[in-house]
Formats: sequence, C-alpha cells, structure tokens
Amino acid sequence: MFIGHSPSGDPSLHAARRSRYAAAFLADNRFARFWLRDLRAHAALALIMARASAARVTQETLTRRGLVELSGLSMSAVQNLLTEACARRDFSREEDACDRRRMLLRPSPETSAIFTSLVGDFLLTATGDLSEAECADRAKDAQAVALYARFASALAGIRRPGGKLWVRPAALMMLGDLMVAGPKGVGLHVMRRRSLQRFGSADALDEHLALAKLAGLVESGQDHRLRLTPDGRGRVLEQIEEWLLWSAEARVMMATSAQPITLSTAAGSLPDRRFAA
Repeated sequence: MFIGHSPSGDPSLHAARRSRYAAAFLADNRFARFWLRDLRAHAALALIMARASAARVTQETLTRRGLVELSGLSMSAVQNLLTEACARRDFSREEDACDRRRMLLRPSPETSAIFTSLVGDFLLTATGDLSEAECADRAKDAQAVALYARFASALAGIRRPGGKLWVRPAALMMLGDLMVAGPKGVGLHVMRRRSLQRFGSADALDEHLALAKLAGLVESGQDHRLRLTPDGRGRVLEQIEEWLLWSAEARVMMATSAQPITLSTAAGSLPDRRFAA
C-alpha cells in the first residue's frame, strides 16, 4: 500500500495516495478494524486467501509456522488471530477428513467478497490504466491473489527504525503527509485536524509522532512545524520504491497470460479452497 509522495511528481503516486485502495485501510468498519489496522494481520489474511485460491493448483499447505514466517507475527499472535477470526465467523473451522490432527479453515462468503474487492482495488491502483471491470475480474485469479499476498508480506516484513510505524497504515499516512509537505513541514494543529477528519480522533497521532521522533524520523523545528529528518525522508522514499516495484509487477502480470503462481510454504495436502491451521 503506497502512502507517500513522489519526489518526481509522478501523478500515479498521487493517485495511489488518494485511491479507494488506500482509503480502505483507514476505514472505520468491522473488516478494516480487525484485518487492516496492522499490516501484519493483513498479510496473514492475504496469505490465507492465497492458499485457499491456489488450492486447485497446488498440494501445498500453509501452516501456522508459515504464517509466522511470512506475516511477521509471533506464533501466539497468529493463534489468537485465527481463533478470533473464527469467533467473528470470518472463517469457519472444520476437521480434516484425511488427517484428524489438522483443522481446516474456510473463508466466509463475506470475507471472500471483501478481500476480492480489495485485491481488485489494488490492481486498479497499481496498473493505473486498466478498467475497473478488468481488475475486478482478474482479482479472482489465483495468480493475482498470490501476487497480492507476496506484496502484503513484503510490506509487513520490512524492518526499519520505528518498526511499528511501518505496519500501521495511519502512521504511514502521517509520514506521507510530512513527505508531501517537504522541507517547510506541517504545523501540529494541521496534523491534528487531518487525524480528526480521517479517524474521528487525534489520540493515535501523539503515539505515532512520539515513536517517529524517538526513531529519528521526524523533528520539530524552532517554528514548531513538524518535518521529516533526512533519514525519515530516505525511509519514506524506500516505501515509495517498494510500491513502484510491486505496481510494476502487477502491470506485468496483468499484461501476460502466465500460469498461476503459488506461495512456497510447508509441504502437505490441501482440499478444495481450504487451508490447514
């Protein structure tokens, strides 16, 4: 998910920042609050959905340990996430008829529909010049879902100073605002107003700013305006490069008719559109 600003003024990056895809991560709804507030949880969801989508073309299984390694969450966090996801009925849990030691998870129709829509918005934003119908149709393909899962995992796996900032979309938006402002910076009152408009609260802003300052990414000048430090600017530019890399891969995928690709995880068997937990 791109939350930043192009130093070259590339209009596609500005469009991505204001896209329906980026807005989804800042929405205040049941799905976003659980799956999109932390990019590690979202990466876990994307990996699960990719495995479900690829079930018809692979015999591999995505295990809890695979989720830990690819999403950046701890084993206990993955366990809690899956337990709560089932309690919310985002997924159903059932016994594997072939191996009773394993439980299988199946995404609910609502989860599948929302996730497919999100992948479609990603493709629409990343490619820039394709129709909404084309992207929505391709978002159902195993290849597109696998690409998206690798993209989500890459974002969640990035380790930078102020680590928690990089897995929180709201914090990324804050850093993006400071990138857009450039050397002149932004007044704290403006940042608070934007936070109120986006989230109905400015409470998280203080936490994000404190963490960013502690990591040396943001500073406050004598004019009391907030701005990115040189290191902070470099880190956000890395985030931009990450988006450019994956948007280019999405364009290549959409332009070719390559066979579906799959994620490489632990070996095993996977019945129809399910994955082993």
